[in-house]
Amino acid sequence: MATTGRDRRRARAVAPVQQTFEHHRRAYKPIDILSADEEELVHQSSLRLLENVGLKFLHEDAWPILEANGCAVDHGDGMVKFPPEVVEHWLAQTPSEFT
Repeated sequence: MATTGRDRRRARAVAPVQQTFEHHRRAYKPIDILSADEEELVHQSSLRLLENVGLKFLHEDAWPILEANGCAVDHGDGMVKFPPEVVEHWLAQTPSEFT
């Protein structure tokens, strides 16, 4: 059987080598872009958006879970509105830092 150009190229091909993982360390302290008051303003604005506009959830299996946790679900278009108390409750469950 004759060797084709494709066969020769496959024989020369080298699989990519997986590089070892190195943990990234910051060289400098993070920069504070927003003041504490500005951070609070962003947070309050986000709460208003989640409560009044909401988010669209296309996965219908999530709707009953969201409703059971206090969210208002529009089954017609999948828009879910989050009361501020619900958002604050779940934010309180998150760790302050993670890696």
